[in-house]
Amino acid sequence: MKTTGVALLAAGVLGMLSGCGTSDDSEPSAVVTVTKTATVSTAAPPTPSEQPSANPEEVGWENAITLVSSVVEKNDYRTARKVAAPGSGAERYVMAQQAQYDTQVTVEGSAPEASETIVNPKAHTVTMPDSENGDLLFSDFKYDAKGLVPACQGELSPVVHSKSA
Repeated sequence: MKTTGVALLAAGVLGMLSGCGTSDDSEPSAVVTVTKTATVSTAAPPTPSEQPSANPEEVGWENAITLVSSVVEKNDYRTARKVAAPGSGAERYVMAQQAQYDTQVTVEGSAPEASETIVNPKAHTVTMPDSENGDLLFSDFKYDAKGLVPACQGELSPVVHSKSA
């Protein structure tokens, strides 16, 4: 908390009253006596992750989409970690994916290709299609009170190759 000066408060009040005077500007139009000081809070407003979400499920679903698309499509691990609950399985997943990405860049000299994701808002699933290894389905997302994602289920579907006649 910070206390502002009496003079500053009085100057502000006088500034507001200056337009209310008479046509004779030689005399003051008002006399203001200030007996209390004003207090102003200097604390920073809470960040979004510190504020409880009005609807954790709705915010959580948006964060789930952000988490998966940031990792899979964009290789944007900083954004993914912002929506993963601190110390959670989701955060460890993001860190593992980043380590794998960094290793590939170091060893092979190139970044892995980003994949697309398919979002199913009704089922609350996000799918990463992969014709070689099978689709990776992210589902059963969990959300904390702030809407951050502590966990989800990842499931690899089998690859079905059609035989040509």
